[in-house]
Amino acid sequence: MSCVEYRELVAAHVDGRLSPDEQRIVEAHVATCARCRALHQAQVRVKSLLRERSLRPTVPPGLKEHLLARLQASEGTPGERPQWQRRLLVGALAAGLLLALVPMLRHRQPSMLALLAADVHEVSGSTAMLEKRTEKVAELRQFYRSTGKIDFERSADDFSVFGLWLVGGAIRPLEGVPTTFTVYDSALGKVVCRRFRVGAVRLPEGGQRVGHNEIFALGDVTIVVMNLGDIICTLATNIPHDEFVRRLAGATSM
Repeated sequence: MSCVEYRELVAAHVDGRLSPDEQRIVEAHVATCARCRALHQAQVRVKSLLRERSLRPTVPPGLKEHLLARLQASEGTPGERPQWQRRLLVGALAAGLLLALVPMLRHRQPSMLALLAADVHEVSGSTAMLEKRTEKVAELRQFYRSTGKIDFERSADDFSVFGLWLVGGAIRPLEGVPTTFTVYDSALGKVVCRRFRVGAVRLPEGGQRVGHNEIFALGDVTIVVMNLGDIICTLATNIPHDEFVRRLAGATSM
């Protein structure tokens, strides 16, 4: 099994919906792959947070009974209501149910946040996966350009003034889109910065607004989504939340 194949099955793995044969194959892969093991652990934390915060969508009171009554009324008068009209009614009622659930579904943490959280857990264990190790931003930017997968100049920045020291980087996909994967180290933890073009990846919503940034807390990981003009920068870190937000506020005020 490859990492790409596991990403398609991770949700079913966490939910216990795999067949016995799939379960054996998946567990054998996770046992030997630190990256997918971190992704699995992050998904487990997301599910746990959703349960704790009671964010699982529920049908509004009375809606189910209302829908059943309308459907029974439709089926009980076949001579008065043609079949195409009954089908249209079913479609309309289903659409109404979906619209009623949308506001609740919006509050569920998107899987993108779990992937970004997994980045931090992965580099906390090892940075061996980096394709380019360097402390110089110019060298890392040159490396990103040389891959032919990154077409913007501001692919990495120097954050040393905030106590974050560049370790290196790699090109990693996010929802199928090539992104920079830049790692910084500090006395309190690590930071993973991903960058990609605006519009290339659907961004999570519902975070805490700090200036033009959105901040999410996912277990022990803080995730910041920053808009840098035509570039989106995500920062995921295991630095304590309050401390990282303080550093971020200092960075955005300069």
